[in-house]
Amino acid sequence: MSNKSKIRSQNTKNHNIQPVILGSQSCRKGMVLIFTLIMLAVLSALTINLSTKMNQEISLLQNSIDSLKASALAKGGINYGIAVLKNDEDLKIDGLGEDWAKQGELTFDDGIVKINIGDESGKINLNYLNARNERKTLRIEQMFELCDNIGLEYSIVPAIIDWIDADDEVTVLSSVTVGENKGAESDYYAELPLPYPCKNAPLDTVEEVMMIKGITKENYNGDTGLVNFITVFTNGKININTAGKEVLKSTIQACISSSGDKGTETVEIIDDAIITDIMEYRIGSPFYELSELKEFFPEDVVGKISGAGLFDVKSNIFTITAQTKVGKIEKKVIAIVERNQSDVKVKFWKEN
Repeated sequence: MSNKSKIRSQNTKNHNIQPVILGSQSCRKGMVLIFTLIMLAVLSALTINLSTKMNQEISLLQNSIDSLKASALAKGGINYGIAVLKNDEDLKIDGLGEDWAKQGELTFDDGIVKINIGDESGKINLNYLNARNERKTLRIEQMFELCDNIGLEYSIVPAIIDWIDADDEVTVLSSVTVGENKGAESDYYAELPLPYPCKNAPLDTVEEVMMIKGITKENYNGDTGLVNFITVFTNGKININTAGKEVLKSTIQACISSSGDKGTETVEIIDDAIITDIMEYRIGSPFYELSELKEFFPEDVVGKISGAGLFDVKSNIFTITAQTKVGKIEKKVIAIVERNQSDVKVKFWKEN
């Protein structure tokens, strides 16, 4: 081989080696770059995930703190309502013009607490439908009238009686001539998709009535729902100074009905205009005696109302509602309390 050929051969070898070396370096640099990018992506994902978890934990912690604050504020609102009832200066009557009947509001650094006190004696106590005295007929008539005034079927009345009485005999009310007049005992409830026995004992809570035949969530809730007009905590008497239009009208109608039958005379005497007049009158001048109804009714009607024993002018069972919001957390506490003179005791407590 000539020298030129040797030189060409060497140059060719050198030329072939050099690109391989350069290519290897570029490959390594590319791999390092890719690896670095992957690591950055992984680290970024981990950082984002960690940050998200930390934010979630911080949010949960904050919600937990806000929940405790809101609960404390709401309970404070209940205590405030109890204090207002204790400080009532006139215990001879209870009316809607008194301080306890005015919605209150407390402002704190953490939020606002809205407080409302309602009178349970302005509602009908369903447990007295099974009263073992001469007023049982009047109380049944009172419920019939309420059904008329809020648009419910009469059949719920015997069904309620069967739920709270101690026997297993189905109640039949012959005075009901429209619709079903029979109640229901365990045989009926046993045939339901989710069966349960008839209680045969007094109601413990108002919500319990939704277990009774004919009473549904639809006719229990709402502005004219049964929940607004019934109770299970009072002595059965209606405070004429605080009862709403429907309960006031129903009770007066029952009082002036001597036989329990729905006569035209009752309808003519008790109309919405008279009820409205009574409600307006009592705001500025609450009733201290039922005899004061002579401003609205003839003497014989006033005598029937007074003698029926369904009305009173004072109350001892109240519902205190306290609502508040701290951050995103809302709290509502409902307490039903009993007041005897200046002493107030909690009978029922519900918190959400």
